[in-house]
Amino acid sequence: MSRGASFLREAVVVGGGVIGLTAARRLQQAGFRVRVLARAYSPHTTSDRAAAVWFPYKAEPAERVAAWAQATYRAYRNLAEVPASGVRFVDLAVVSRRQLTEPGWRTAEIPFERLPPDELPADRTSGYRVRVPMVVAPRFLAWLRSEVEAAGGVCETVEVTALGAVCPPGGVVVNASGLGAAQLTGDRDLFAIRGQTAVVRPQRPLGHLADDDDGEAPVYLLPRGDDEVVLGGTAVVSEERAGDEPPPDRATHRRILERATALEPALAGCHVLRAEVGLRPGRSAVRLDAEPLPGGGRRIHCYGHGGSGFTLCWGCADEVAALAAG
Repeated sequence: MSRGASFLREAVVVGGGVIGLTAARRLQQAGFRVRVLARAYSPHTTSDRAAAVWFPYKAEPAERVAAWAQATYRAYRNLAEVPASGVRFVDLAVVSRRQLTEPGWRTAEIPFERLPPDELPADRTSGYRVRVPMVVAPRFLAWLRSEVEAAGGVCETVEVTALGAVCPPGGVVVNASGLGAAQLTGDRDLFAIRGQTAVVRPQRPLGHLADDDDGEAPVYLLPRGDDEVVLGGTAVVSEERAGDEPPPDRATHRRILERATALEPALAGCHVLRAEVGLRPGRSAVRLDAEPLPGGGRRIHCYGHGGSGFTLCWGCADEVAALAAG
């Protein structure tokens, strides 16, 4: 839909992270006038602290996740042509001490090849290289908000305490509040996943590398293209709640550096810039469904993406827009 076109219905999106803003943009493209209500926007969201590489990780249900991930991959392929979006494609090497099978989410449109033995790190027995989107999260979120606003959307900073209080008459409210959905819905299946990373400046350029077989959480090295490399990571279930701003754990920070350097010895002596922590919204399965409201409106829930928000966002936003229009 063009930016000057008339709108059909009203929609309110609760949440200013990657899930909320992509849903807002797709709703606009489906003809909705959109307001976004969020406690915070970039650079103060959990999404800003994400490594933000496209890679389906511990998200269910498998079939829906695969479809959302593939739709998101295609969306990023178009956005890679937009320099301001902060999206580019990189070759990610995934290695392991065990024999890796081809990932279930892989399709013919995703370039993939097995790594020969001479390209494997020490003590790794198998691996593959896959071409994936890599997103500079703060740049992408700022660009996405500007797109929403340029198309007539309004982004307000407000604490939403009840979904029923913000739904426009006969319109749509989208609950993309991440971990905050626990308070808005009473969903006891939602829990915090504490994700911590280290950001460093290496002494020489490095490739994108991940090891999924360390026994704790995947080890990864993800250059951002601005002389910074994100090292990770952790995926620890936490009792912390939405709104908490947990400080980095020093022991975890040291462990991240140790594990990453063991995988890539060229990291030895790198300049450590900072540690980052975010509370991801974990759930046994992503919740994406719609509830009818009196007067013909709809309440749509879209949360529980864990560490796969940037991997699933556009596919989920497509489904949100379809549910809203239906």
